[in-house]
Amino acid sequence: MGVFRRKTSKGETEEYHYKFFSAGGYFYGVCDGCRSKTAAEAFEKKVKDAVKLGRKAGKDKRQFERIYEKTLNIEKEKIALEDAFAKYTEKPRSRKTGGKFLGQKESYWRDFQAFMAGMHKDVKFIHEVRRSQAEDYVGYIQKKGRYDQKIPTGGKGKPYTRKTGYLLSSRTVNLIVKTLREVFKSLASEAGLDENPFDIQMMRSEKQSREAFTVDELNLIFEKADDFIRPIFSIGICTALREGDICLLRKDELDLKENLIRKRTRKTGAVVEIPIITASFRDYLLELESKSGSSEYLLPDHAKMYQENPSGVSYRVRNFLENSVGIKTTREIRGRSRKVSVKDVHSLRHTFCYLAGLQNIPLLIVKAVAGHMNEEMTALYQRHSDLKAKRSELAKMPDFLGPSRGKTQKTGASKKQLISKIMRLLRTASSAQLQSALSILKATQAPIGMIP
Repeated sequence: MGVFRRKTSKGETEEYHYKFFSAGGYFYGVCDGCRSKTAAEAFEKKVKDAVKLGRKAGKDKRQFERIYEKTLNIEKEKIALEDAFAKYTEKPRSRKTGGKFLGQKESYWRDFQAFMAGMHKDVKFIHEVRRSQAEDYVGYIQKKGRYDQKIPTGGKGKPYTRKTGYLLSSRTVNLIVKTLREVFKSLASEAGLDENPFDIQMMRSEKQSREAFTVDELNLIFEKADDFIRPIFSIGICTALREGDICLLRKDELDLKENLIRKRTRKTGAVVEIPIITASFRDYLLELESKSGSSEYLLPDHAKMYQENPSGVSYRVRNFLENSVGIKTTREIRGRSRKVSVKDVHSLRHTFCYLAGLQNIPLLIVKAVAGHMNEEMTALYQRHSDLKAKRSELAKMPDFLGPSRGKTQKTGASKKQLISKIMRLLRTASSAQLQSALSILKATQAPIGMIP
């Protein structure tokens, strides 16, 4: 198409524009500083030469852009390390990151920034960071923990100094590397990065999953729970909500006419719809609502504490479990300087999946209620639901050691057949017989005192 002046409602533009097809696409733009057609054509030729040189990069888009920009003397923005994270947060993303998790990511970036300021003082901008320096940082945090030993308390208190030898788990190291990689990747184009310094191998993760509560433990918890603990465990075991979502559950997220909880989860931003099944749970929610007064939150005291000091909620739960119930909440892991949590509020999500597996509730339903399920939660569900299926199906296998000598085993009447048979007998039973049957059922039923 060549060079041209654009036509507007006020006539033609003063500057020249270029547009041509090459390397599988159109290139167009303004001929900078060109006031004559000859100058504009010379500028266009320079652009075409840059495209030809860029073709040598093949399918490497970043390499193509680098050659193209270098040929045209296009200077990229110099982004200082101290400004990089703020620019990263301004980038559009498919899913909104919650304040807590964004703060966690920023703490990772600030620690890396402190490392560079202390160990590589000459590096001020992100395009100056090299792979070797990124590897030095990762090696440091693997051996010694965070570089910056001063961290916030988690609430509104003053920063305090970390304990020496505070080591990080492989999972945390990987989260740090992943965050730093994201920041560099999002700013790569405008900063003119040739490579991402954190495109490095992740650590092998040694997972230590939380444990599910047993039914006996839950009954003991509800027996001894106070007015602060009881709502957390009541809502948690019935909804599989996370600690933050429980504490910040708003009254307008309860639809007691439809017996439904609609909650946008803080971690993923996904909306979950959780049916309120039992009358006891519904009555308890009504009780909490009546006690909440004019607050928008169902649990005003919990919401205030979580917003001001999230770790305070976890501390009170851990203290209750350890000292009032006698449940061990942490475990020592070899190679770690700090014990890891194995039983806490988050364990209620695992317990929910555990119990759902025992009752053969379809996995899709469990996922729809719990939202995001990690590998451990899915495994807990599958372990118990699959075990039931295995017992049921393997019972049909022939028994070569018993008296049947290889004949297929009779598995007895199905549950549906038994219920039908019992119903026929109940219709003709006397009042005394019905009372006796009720007593037997109550005596043999598994404890269900999990909900107040």
